[in-house]
Amino acid sequence: MSRPDRPRARAFEAFPWKEGTEPRYALKDPEGLVEGLLVVSPPVVALLVLADGTRTRAEIARDWAARTGERLPRAELDTLLAELAEGLVLEGPAAAAARAARLAAYRAAAARPASCAGGSYPEEPEALAAYLDARIEAAGSPPMPARVTDVLAPHIDLRGGGPCHGAAALAYRRTEAEVFVVIGTAHAPIARPFALTTHDFDTPLGRVPTDRALVRRLAARGGGGLLDDELAHRDEHSVEFQALWLRHVLRERPGLRIVPVLAGSIHASVEAGRPPTADAAVADFVAALRELRRELGSRVAFVASVDFAHVGPRYGDPEAVTDAVMAPVLAADRRLLACAAGVDPAGWLGALHAERDRFHVCGASPTWTLLSVLEGTGVTGSVLRHDAWEIDRETGSRVSFAAVAYGAAAPAPATRRRSSRRRG
Repeated sequence: MSRPDRPRARAFEAFPWKEGTEPRYALKDPEGLVEGLLVVSPPVVALLVLADGTRTRAEIARDWAARTGERLPRAELDTLLAELAEGLVLEGPAAAAARAARLAAYRAAAARPASCAGGSYPEEPEALAAYLDARIEAAGSPPMPARVTDVLAPHIDLRGGGPCHGAAALAYRRTEAEVFVVIGTAHAPIARPFALTTHDFDTPLGRVPTDRALVRRLAARGGGGLLDDELAHRDEHSVEFQALWLRHVLRERPGLRIVPVLAGSIHASVEAGRPPTADAAVADFVAALRELRRELGSRVAFVASVDFAHVGPRYGDPEAVTDAVMAPVLAADRRLLACAAGVDPAGWLGALHAERDRFHVCGASPTWTLLSVLEGTGVTGSVLRHDAWEIDRETGSRVSFAAVAYGAAAPAPATRRRSSRRRG
């Protein structure tokens, strides 16, 4: 087997890991090819940073020596890279074979399983129903349009964002839709801007059907091939959580079904400050969603399943997050929420660009997509909740999130015209 000239590490989430006295990092594979966490030493992380697909092996050895002051013999480098490739940490034949096998198994399954059941929420149906009802109760009575057309919902773990999830669930109850186009964040890398799946979604409360006809219709847009990355749906929680809530609060609604969409990163657009529609594939897919909304009217609702800021050592920041550190983060969130509520996709992108996305907003792409679909339709958003959760007490890392309900904008109050007739 020939060695690739420019080794490329697969996309892993890395965060500090306390184990013994030596510093370590835990790597989490968003694609799920590597099960569980892979704990590695800082030198391995440094090597993976250099193995970015742009450097030859000789250049990796050269840059390693420049950064560490230590020589890395070619034979030692080759052995280490071979071990990483066989361990599915690097792209190559082993990773490709593992990915193909998982995709075949996923497509052969009757439905997408509930991957978060028993972790983020209870697996037993009766306990789960009570658990979800408690989160709806905790949401209180947020300001809500009389008729909700679309929703921005959180995808934070239900254990930390329950009341915000509950607020979005209350918004679902105010919709008239039977079809919900759920646009979730793709935490695993995808080759195209969007990824679809034809699978129904299993939940402990029952199966949520996917509208396969609409999925196949959308899969042909944006240059086609939007089912090629459907494996990204297998372990992705952003659509799963919304399917669960829809099953719980709208289980009696006739014809309830979803269209599961995962949106890939728009980081390059945020960095450049240019709209993602500069990519013709993105522009065409958004146009297809707008066509769908015009065609189905109140029978369809669009949902962005997103979170906002991710800050702290778990996300690459140097220090634990205090309330003082969190203040500007939440202020930046509020600027984003103003754009979200005002259905302003350009403003949303501009606010992210102004911050250079330094707070790691993982809902950037689905929210921009939702706002682009809704722009010019006459709806406006009501912010139901805006919360944050310390997701990792060990590092003090926090995630912020929100819920927004969209409905028809209230008409401007009529102005009384004053008579010019003089009173005598």
